[in-house]
Amino acid sequence: MPLKCMDDLIIGLDLGTEDYCLLPLPSQLSGQNKPSSKHLGVLGGCLILCCHYQIERLDVWLMEDYGVESSWIKLFSVEASDNIGAVETLMPIAYSKCKGQVLLQHNKKEFLWFDLGTRLWKKIRIDDRPTTFSCHLFLASLVRLNVVIGGGGCNNGQRPEREKRNRVN
Repeated sequence: MPLKCMDDLIIGLDLGTEDYCLLPLPSQLSGQNKPSSKHLGVLGGCLILCCHYQIERLDVWLMEDYGVESSWIKLFSVEASDNIGAVETLMPIAYSKCKGQVLLQHNKKEFLWFDLGTRLWKKIRIDDRPTTFSCHLFLASLVRLNVVIGGGGCNNGQRPEREKRNRVN
């Protein structure tokens, strides 16, 4: 598949095997209305792609089957007219499948629940919080980085011989 620009691809890297693969974007993004910015994340254990369209709209795409282009679904779309102001500062943090809600950080000042069914917003009240804050997600991994990058560990930094497929050099 020919690439139009560097924004047209996602590269997946397995730190344990050092194998990489190209992941497809949602086919619906190939139209003329390109997002002004895109951000990757994880919600509910699935890869997400957040597409911001200036201050007017945020689309959040979720890849249900890792690596399969047809498995991208638009989880939700939010417009500035949804009584939250500009949407370019909205960032999804967590997804509650059982409640059908997404937790988002907004303007580095507040957390909001967005109900996917009713499309209603609920501000989360946190007593004694700072005026502004930043939220960073952490995903646990069983891969020890010092072993992967050769900094010691149980095999003294030596990588076992493996079949060479899509290796990072």
